Amino acid sequence: MAGFITGKFLFGILAFLTIQFGTCLSKMLEENLRISAFNLRMFGDARAENTDVVEILAKIIRRYDISILQEIRDKDGSAFKLLMNEVNGNTDEYASDLSQRLGTSHIKEEYAVIYRKDTVRLDDTYQYPDPDYDYFERPPFSVKVHLKTADELDEMAIIAIHTKPTEAVEEIDKLVDVSKNTSDHWNGLKNILIAGDLNAGCSYVTTKEMKIISLRKDKRYSWLIGDDVDTTTSGSDCAYDRFVASGDQLKAAIVPGSAREFKFEEEYNLSEKQMKEVSDHYPIELEIRGRVNRRELAKFDSKLSMSFQDNTIHNREDVMRILNSDDFVQYGFDVSIDVNIGTEKKHITAFMDNMTKDQVLSIMHSINLSSDLIRESVCELVILHLNSPLMSGIPGGHGFLIEYDMRYAFEVSCEEDGYHRCSFKLTRGIVTIGSFA
Repeated sequence: MAGFITGKFLFGILAFLTIQFGTCLSKMLEENLRISAFNLRMFGDARAENTDVVEILAKIIRRYDISILQEIRDKDGSAFKLLMNEVNGNTDEYASDLSQRLGTSHIKEEYAVIYRKDTVRLDDTYQYPDPDYDYFERPPFSVKVHLKTADELDEMAIIAIHTKPTEAVEEIDKLVDVSKNTSDHWNGLKNILIAGDLNAGCSYVTTKEMKIISLRKDKRYSWLIGDDVDTTTSGSDCAYDRFVASGDQLKAAIVPGSAREFKFEEEYNLSEKQMKEVSDHYPIELEIRGRVNRRELAKFDSKLSMSFQDNTIHNREDVMRILNSDDFVQYGFDVSIDVNIGTEKKHITAFMDNMTKDQVLSIMHSINLSSDLIRESVCELVILHLNSPLMSGIPGGHGFLIEYDMRYAFEVSCEEDGYHRCSFKLTRGIVTIGSFA
């Protein structure tokens, strides 16, 4: 197949047509939606007086379409109002809702949701019923939201939680019941994200204890922030803050690799002192795939190809073997020769479409046995290419898995013009665009 390929070769991938820029982007793809959970560290009147802190908090919140905030200690609501004014500036872009003030001590806390109104609609809120604080120090607060610009995920619930550190194991274990209760409250809603400071690490939840927690053992729930992630800005190294997702649609809609901590001090060039003044926690974040206009997407046809260019000079007999032998013809290749009368330049081509991977490998092996045109090093290279995970599909910029057709187009072409140079090309087409599960 490519025995004439020796010495130097050009190994290239012709990238698929990008749809991430310009007017094509606006027609085909909505931006991904971002969701965060953030412990604001005792946010009340005193901290609201620090204008630098409020400004940074507002910048962080404006990164997201939905922010789930914890540890708001604001008796009269003035501190949170000041924060919302900073978030909106001169606009009315964001809206918010608050839980009731919760806690067994004189220090009460509220959960808050802040959301971008042009991408999210808040449909309902729900306070988990634990009036006597039998199960939680701060009973979970849930919101049901409609995602206006998400792809194939219209609505979901988010359960905000901030566990009591010394009771973290018991409170996290109870969250399976909270999730079921929330689902039942909203008529069987399946797509639910648990978000917040679970204190799910270090001494509060040990590795041994994590293994027995129902929320961890139940396969319906996916933990999206790893145990090795540090979600604190202090000297500790603990994965306190977590996302836990349930529901097939929600899991499929989350952009792979997007769940992480947001290190705001790097983004905003803050000193360590400034960072710790903002919070002792990092916000955690994830992305939901934006809506795809599949009618527009269907207009595009893209290819992924790999080409090998050989600069070795072949003799005439080697090149003409393409025409004169049965190496290609017996397999049904379309073999042709074009001659330029004025220069007597010949262009020889062997082409076949709709080939399977096994057919490609079989033909390459057969040609290698019957002629000197293919060499062992080239065989190894092509086999490596055909078996590469890249050829099964590659992640696109919108969180998609771009899958490729299982069929190949195979072409060998040579020029005979006193010198004889040949090239080989194997091409696979994009046929579907689907999401990661």
